[in-house]
Amino acid sequence: MIIEVTPSHVRLQFGDKTVTVEGEGYARGYGSPDFVVYKNSIQEWDPPYKGEKIDDYTRDYILTQLKAGMEERGIVIEIE
Repeated sequence: MIIEVTPSHVRLQFGDKTVTVEGEGYARGYGSPDFVVYKNSIQEWDPPYKGEKIDDYTRDYILTQLKAGMEERGIVIEIE
């Protein structure tokens, strides 16, 4: 579940863990997506689980949930 969206990141919660996904927001209507997400920024969970690595399967699940949550809000995203 998405719990925070800023111009530079999106924070999601999965159970008792959160993850911050870095990205960049853009102004609407100029042919770009509303938000670009950087896949390689998903490496580990936020504190207090910092240091606990996120594997490829979990990273893909996080991105799937992020994309669905943003689309529910009418936000067009691109994953790089």
